[in-house]
Amino acid sequence: MLAFFLASSFLFPPYAADFLLFLPGALVIVANTVPLNKRPLYTGMAGGMGGIGSVAGPILGGVITEKLSFRFCFYLSLPFGMITLALVIFLLKLPGTTATKLENTTFLKRLAYFDPFGTLVFIPAVVCLLLALQFGGSKYPWNSGFIIGLLIAFSVLISIFIRIQLWTQEKATVPPRILKRRSIWSSSLFAFSMGGAFIIVTFYLPIWFQVIRGVSAVRSGIDTLVRVLIIHRPAIDATQPVILSLVVGSVAAGVLITIVGYYAPFMVLSSIFTVVGTGMLAALTVTSNTVNWLPFEILCGFGVGLGMQQPMLAAQTVLDLKDVPIGTALVMFANTLGGALFVSIAQNVFTNRLVTGLIATVPDVSPSFVLSAGADSLKNSVAPEFLPGVLSAYNQALTTTFYVAMALGGVSVVGAFAVEWLSVKGKNTDMMLPA
Repeated sequence: MLAFFLASSFLFPPYAADFLLFLPGALVIVANTVPLNKRPLYTGMAGGMGGIGSVAGPILGGVITEKLSFRFCFYLSLPFGMITLALVIFLLKLPGTTATKLENTTFLKRLAYFDPFGTLVFIPAVVCLLLALQFGGSKYPWNSGFIIGLLIAFSVLISIFIRIQLWTQEKATVPPRILKRRSIWSSSLFAFSMGGAFIIVTFYLPIWFQVIRGVSAVRSGIDTLVRVLIIHRPAIDATQPVILSLVVGSVAAGVLITIVGYYAPFMVLSSIFTVVGTGMLAALTVTSNTVNWLPFEILCGFGVGLGMQQPMLAAQTVLDLKDVPIGTALVMFANTLGGALFVSIAQNVFTNRLVTGLIATVPDVSPSFVLSAGADSLKNSVAPEFLPGVLSAYNQALTTTFYVAMALGGVSVVGAFAVEWLSVKGKNTDMMLPA
């Protein structure tokens, strides 16, 4: 079983760099096959392999796209997906679950466990919020009827969703008894905040490199590993030090927690490192060199890696085995939701700050022209006499988004300190495995 887990983790991520899609399932497999006191090691390895996939995926995708076609990236995903599916079907043996208990029930009773009403309400609620955050203050004024309508719709729908969760209880998407657990809500808060902070860094730091340092996105994607591991050229790709240090942090945390037993300290360290790293990235200027950004980029990645798996580990520690899939999914959902929400919030902050900066610095340049020029072609699109002012405004707008990430890192400290100080060695680990 462990061989299956490791093999599938290696095979799949390179062709699906967003390893958050497979991570919840992998962690459920670990929870059902590995004793609790050994899970930190394997969850750390899962995160590390996902990080490796995130590094290798864009590189292999770039090579395949250049040599063949982008369509082959999808074609090559099929055999790896089929191998993983076959391994799951034929090798994975899980204990009795809710699905097993419902084998003799009617279709409607089974459907109730999917919380269809809650899902139908929650999805449009999130869409309304994302649209409001994306367009508010940029395309539409915050006091416009469109934005106010979206926010009202979100408030009404999310209120209905909460009421449905309280009404359906055990059949809810988020069972209240699980969410009330201190380690669950605090871990979800931590995951939500760190997910938002990390996505902001990995999204806007490459733009800073492309605009301020003139790095080509295509070239950096293909030559990443050579530059990172061998050449160390100044044009190093922005996100790779973050991802590589995340892998190191994730694996290191897994090994250390296996030894000491406690995961809460690593969540605290994760928050502190993230706050410091993003705060220093917010101090970048147009003239910043490698010494000004590389150490703090690594600090961000290492910090996120230290805490990335710990919310899921906390859920596995405090919940019964039958509730682990729900707790794990809840924490991962919080992480993904944080990323989805705050990439929109950061985009709004960036756009408004850029427009304000351009008007103040280079009033003769149209903000809409700069926004439509794109990061790659900005320097070639702006007249030389206006370029310094445009770059200064762009730099200020980009670094402002890192302040948002720093604030999220600060919020994650609350979740980290609120998590119960428990040891994975403190339970009867034999009871944490299926019979």
